[in-house]
Amino acid sequence: MKIILLRNNLKEGLDAVSRSVAASNNLPVLKDVLIDVEDNQIKLVTTNLEIATVFHVSGKIIEKGKIAVPFGIFNDLISNLKSERLDIEKKPKKIEIKTDNYQASVNADSAEEFPVIPQIKATEYIEINSVLFKEALEQLIISAAEQSIRPELETIFLSLKEDGLKLTATNGFRLSEKTFSPSDYESSLKTEFKMLIPLKTAQNLISALKTDELLRIYFDNNQIVFKTKQLNLISRLIEGNYPE
Repeated sequence: MKIILLRNNLKEGLDAVSRSVAASNNLPVLKDVLIDVEDNQIKLVTTNLEIATVFHVSGKIIEKGKIAVPFGIFNDLISNLKSERLDIEKKPKKIEIKTDNYQASVNADSAEEFPVIPQIKATEYIEINSVLFKEALEQLIISAAEQSIRPELETIFLSLKEDGLKLTATNGFRLSEKTFSPSDYESSLKTEFKMLIPLKTAQNLISALKTDELLRIYFDNNQIVFKTKQLNLISRLIEGNYPE
């Protein structure tokens, strides 16, 4: 693997995937960011096994390949660099970063140890402006339960009906709702639906969405994907019945 990147582009990607890096020591590779270079794409991937974030970074590909690098060390190194152009190359058991006047190596793990990111085969979707959706989540999350013996309260309830798309959050004492009219979004779905999105997923999405663009939402019975041109955020859904 050998690539040439602009530092700002790489830092944008690292910021986007940072919140789904695992904090647990049970599986050390979950503290890594996977740099995956294939099919004319440079992808940064992190996962804590509940949420996975994939961000596509612009850059020049010299050689394909993949490697898992400790996120904290790598992110700190990139944050402190002053040069804009970065040459990054995979070496045996490490990754090498070069600028015009600096060189560093970071020990790395095999990409084969990194978990496989699940794929959703659903083709139906909801499409909405990312800023509108992000603002709605920011307004709602204060009403969701941070910790509760009722997992369904640690969620954002999303429902689609003929009259619009609704987001709801409650901790059992206060409740917030945001309703989008059909003119605010497009949907290829022909039937009504509802789902429970984990609160941490909503918080991650707020952090990852930085630009004003179209956001597509795909889902199946167990998972949901939030997708823009550069970002894919994949999360499990919560099972349960939301309060009336």
